[in-house]
Amino acid sequence: TQSTWGSLQFFNHVLILLMDFEEDCTCHVCLQIMGCPPQPNVPKGLPCLHSFCAPCLQMIYKAGEGIRCPDCRQVSNKPVVELPNDFRIIKLLEHLNSKNESSDSLKCREAGHRSEALRFYCETCDTLICRSCTDAHRRPTHNFILIKEAVNKILKSAGEARSLTEQTRSKLDESLTKIYSDSKQIKAE
Repeated sequence: TQSTWGSLQFFNHVLILLMDFEEDCTCHVCLQIMGCPPQPNVPKGLPCLHSFCAPCLQMIYKAGEGIRCPDCRQVSNKPVVELPNDFRIIKLLEHLNSKNESSDSLKCREAGHRSEALRFYCETCDTLICRSCTDAHRRPTHNFILIKEAVNKILKSAGEARSLTEQTRSKLDESLTKIYSDSKQIKAE
């Protein structure tokens, strides 16, 4: 249905944004999302253009030896305080934080609670709902879960579908190989 397709498109969009956000804004040493100033885990840029949070770079820094980039192993002799903040990541964090605070795209559209954030997914209706909407969905036939759980279910389902597809493909490859082998054998006779 159109509703199902819309929800799947929404989840796909959210997943892509989350994956891109996490990849670009995660320190590859501590695996935590970096922060905007004045937070201590501000992203610092190395001369090789890789970025890591200041506390991790401080742990890696060795006086007289500098910092060896955890990604490419290039050495920078500058102390952490002299490294520039990575404003590309900071701007991305600021932009995403402001979108989270002001965006209506993740707000309820039902009258009476339009300002509430969408936090749940009604599996029965295949739609996102806010906390107030959960009251209307508290029926024996309705099942609603946190959006995060819904995303995890979708990811798990997609992983299972991929695995099944790979298994089926492998079986088809085996069958085609056998058919090809059998046809060569028949031609030889």
